[in-house]
Amino acid sequence: MKINFYVIVIALLIGCSSCSKDDKNKDEVKAAFEWQLTLEPGKVVFTNKSSNAVSYEWNFDDGNLSTVASPSKVYDQNGSYLVSLKAIGATATASVSDTVVVDNIPAKTE
Repeated sequence: MKINFYVIVIALLIGCSSCSKDDKNKDEVKAAFEWQLTLEPGKVVFTNKSSNAVSYEWNFDDGNLSTVASPSKVYDQNGSYLVSLKAIGATATASVSDTVVVDNIPAKTE
């Protein structure tokens, strides 16, 4: 009987410790996004892949910002832009950046 009691207590302790880890992971804010250049000149579509966030702050590296979860953006010039996303949770924030390359704007002819 004593062996079974100890086995049950150990199993409960292991189960409880893994539950608390899972609960922490459920609340952890992660910032992530993907981007895709479209056929429309200069237009980039951003897909937010963040988790456990309640709001977002985008910086498109051209002086423009957004708080839309998954925005699209039309750039005026070809180039490389360091786009950043801040995912804001109830108790924490997380940030991520990626270089977006816009190279589909035709040169202007005069």
